[in-house]
Amino acid sequence: VVDAGPLDGVYGVVSALEAVENLTSLDLAHPVTAVAFANEEGALHPQPFWGSLAASGQLPTPTAAPTAYDGTLLRDALTQAGGNLHAIDQARLDPHQLLAYIELHIEQGPVLEREHIPIGIVDAIVGRVQLEVELMGAAAHAGTTPMPARSDALTAAAEIVLAVEDLPAADWCQVATVGRIEAAPNSPNTIAGLVRLTVDVRDVDEGQLHQAAGEAVRRIESIAQRRTVKASCTRVASSKPVLTDAALRRSIAGAAAQRAVPTLLLTSGAGHDAQMMAAVTPAAMIFVPSIGGVSHVPHEDTSPDDLVLGAQMLQDTALALTSHPGSLA
Repeated sequence: VVDAGPLDGVYGVVSALEAVENLTSLDLAHPVTAVAFANEEGALHPQPFWGSLAASGQLPTPTAAPTAYDGTLLRDALTQAGGNLHAIDQARLDPHQLLAYIELHIEQGPVLEREHIPIGIVDAIVGRVQLEVELMGAAAHAGTTPMPARSDALTAAAEIVLAVEDLPAADWCQVATVGRIEAAPNSPNTIAGLVRLTVDVRDVDEGQLHQAAGEAVRRIESIAQRRTVKASCTRVASSKPVLTDAALRRSIAGAAAQRAVPTLLLTSGAGHDAQMMAAVTPAAMIFVPSIGGVSHVPHEDTSPDDLVLGAQMLQDTALALTSHPGSLA
């Protein structure tokens, strides 16, 4: 994530490593493993959940060489990191060897802090559809081109941004965002001839999610036609909403009760690798509060006490499950 903070993702990985180190010396009925997935966000390379999709055996065969927004090939980025795109199938985990998947994460929202609850137990994770939109107008002189004669891709984009923002207000979906936009030639005295932008639509209902994405496309095409701009919309990523495993939720709640820790059941508005892993094994998530409810910014933060408590809940839950794997029945 561009200009991200220090906790998103990293906190869960470090806590998992700490839990594994503490638990491996014990006589457990099932081994405990820490896992860190690559490119969950899809911020530079627009292939979100790449690591967990590969691990869960759901990675689709790319129709072309996957490329980042800056033109870098995913193949080359993986090679630089010591990976091999052509051997990606070797990353697949055997579902028969998996007991459960538990993910610890900062909430990235305001609910836990507002309610003064230190531990959140996630009941569902929203689904997401991401579109890439290209608007083709006609670049021209900003001073000599009459207003009625313009085919301005940027003014069309401005209207599209507001049309996307209106989707939740019109009850199409929970949230909708235009988060990335590029204009060309990006000159102060030239009408924009080309704009590329992204549309992110999210909802916990899969049917509603796809209806909202369809409505977004209809609005984009209507605006483009009215403004004499050509529009193309490509669905570049999607994830289904998932419910977390009920037995795992009870295990987390039980671990919290053992330490008299209050918990709150809540839905995640952010996507997580747990969504992908839920296809091959029971999955659940633990949240800790985010100060100010903010994330994906440099100043995202969580109190040290809450960070330690979340790590303790992860370890306690893992210990209970591996000591008594039948509790998932």
